[in-house]
Amino acid sequence: MNSSVLVGHVVSVMVRPPVAALLSTPILLEIQTEKGNSTSVKSRSCVYLDTNSLDATWRTDGCRVHAFNTTHTTCACSHLTNFAVLMQVTHIQLSQAARVSLEVLTVMGCTVSIAALSFTITIHIWLRMWSQRILLLLNLSGALAVAQIVFLAGVDATNNRATCQAIAILLHYLYLSVFSLMLVEGIQLNIKMYLVFRRDGKLLPFIVAAWSLPLLIVGLSVGLDVNGYGTSFSCWLSVEEGTIWAFVGPVLVIVGFNVFVLGLVIKTFLKLKINAKKTECQKLISSVKATAVLLPLLGITWTFGILALNSNTLAFQYLFALLNAFQGLFIFLSNVVYNDEVKVAYWKRRGRVQTVQSVHTHSTATVSITEARRKVFAGFLSTHI
Repeated sequence: MNSSVLVGHVVSVMVRPPVAALLSTPILLEIQTEKGNSTSVKSRSCVYLDTNSLDATWRTDGCRVHAFNTTHTTCACSHLTNFAVLMQVTHIQLSQAARVSLEVLTVMGCTVSIAALSFTITIHIWLRMWSQRILLLLNLSGALAVAQIVFLAGVDATNNRATCQAIAILLHYLYLSVFSLMLVEGIQLNIKMYLVFRRDGKLLPFIVAAWSLPLLIVGLSVGLDVNGYGTSFSCWLSVEEGTIWAFVGPVLVIVGFNVFVLGLVIKTFLKLKINAKKTECQKLISSVKATAVLLPLLGITWTFGILALNSNTLAFQYLFALLNAFQGLFIFLSNVVYNDEVKVAYWKRRGRVQTVQSVHTHSTATVSITEARRKVFAGFLSTHI
C-alpha cells in the first residue's frame, strides 16, 4: 500500500459486546470518497489498519469493494476462504456456520490428501515400480500435492499485493497442470480401449505437454490482465475481472472429454465376459465401483464447484470440498491399498514371492480383435479397481 493514497475518511466501528467470531454476513460500510477519482474498481481497495503489527500497516484481507461510484465506495468485510473458491464463477454469501465448516473441511481434507499423495509417491519409488503408467501417476500425485500445499499456505496471503499475485499465478499454473495430467489419464484409458496392441503407448510426450501447455495459458492470461490475479478475498483469480475463466474454461473442456471417456469405459466394462453372467443389479454395482475409482483420477468431481452458483446450492459446496479436498486419499486407496500390482510388488520386495506368474494369455486363433481388446482392458481395469 506504499504507493496508495487514502481518498476517504477513516471509519472506526466498535461493537459491544465484542464479537469474537466472524460475522454471519459481511458488514457493509459506505464511505464518501473524493470526486474526480477513477471509476475503475482496479484503482480502489477497501482496507483496514492492522494495529497488531509492528508498523501498523494497512491490510486488505477480508475486505472487498462491494459497490462504488464517483462519490462513494461501499466495502464488504469479513470472510473465510475455502477450497470451493477455486471453481466459483460468482461471489457467494454464506452463513458463518457454513464458512467455518467449509474452512475446517478444506484444511482437514487437504492435509489428509497431501499425506496420502506423499505415501503414494514414496511407496511406488520404494517398490521400484517403473512404467509409463506409474510415471504418469507420480507426476499427477506430485503436482496435486504441491498445489494443495501452496493453496493451504498462501491462498489467504492477501496483505501483500505482489506476493498475493505471485501465489495466484503459481496456483493457476499448478492446478492447470493437474488437470492436464488428468487429461492424459483420459487419453491413456482411450489408448487401452482402442490401441491395446501398442503396449503402453508413448505417454512421455503427453506428460511433457501436460506441464508445458499450462505455461502458455497462464502466460497469455497474465499478459492480458495481471490485475486479475489476487483479490481482497484470496490469492486466486478474480471473478469481477473475468480472469477466473482462464482456469474454469480449460477445466470444463478437460472434464467434458473425461466424461466422454468415462462413459466408454463403463460401457466396455459392462460388456466384458466377466460380467456376462451377472444380474443387472450386480452390473450396476460394478459400474458404480468403476466410476468411484475413476472419477477422482479424471477430475470430474470438480464440476460440483461450478454448480455452486449461490447459497441455495450449498450442498454442491460441501460435495466439492469433500470430494476434491480428499482427492489425494482416493488416489492413494485406488493405486496403493486396493491395487493388486502394488501388493505383488510389495511381497516380492519382502522376498516372499519367488516368481510372479504372468497373466494367463492362452487363446484360440479365432478370438476376435474386439474380444482381445476387452481382455486386455479388463486387465488394465483390474489394476485400478
